[in-house]
Amino acid sequence: MLQAESLLVQSMSFRKLALFFSCFLVLSQALGAESKVYGFSTKGLDRVEYWLRDLATEKKISGAVYGVMQGGKVIRVSAVGKRDIERDLPMEVDSLFQIRSISKPITTVAALQQIEKNRLSLDDKVSRYIPSFDAVTVFKDPDTHDFSQTSPAKPRRACWEENSRKGIGCRDDS
Repeated sequence: MLQAESLLVQSMSFRKLALFFSCFLVLSQALGAESKVYGFSTKGLDRVEYWLRDLATEKKISGAVYGVMQGGKVIRVSAVGKRDIERDLPMEVDSLFQIRSISKPITTVAALQQIEKNRLSLDDKVSRYIPSFDAVTVFKDPDTHDFSQTSPAKPRRACWEENSRKGIGCRDDS
């Protein structure tokens, strides 16, 4: 059962990514000549919602929330389907989602764009941009169950410089 669930999750992840890009295509069709709401076609916006409802009804997705903004104004926000299938709870416009793996490439692209503009360097400490990271601590021995013992985190480069002299490496997960 676990393998089947794993395959379903992988399949759903691809479907969610495909759905994400499909939404952009459909939303681009929402701009039309019979503009009614801040330049957006009401019929086009309705088509997006009907399309998402159909996907939820056909169980291709469990549910979705979509929103359209222009110039800082909310044009439309809508929720379709279920946020919890087992408990039969409807999707709400304020439902929380885990982005998971898709956040990594998006963050990477954003960081690379900032590096190109010389606004960010790979050698910068994270605390330069997020001050709360200045006092990060790590478990002294993560293999034990005593999580009260912590020490200040060392930058990975410092770990390699210190341990290379000793002929040992750093843990991959540190």
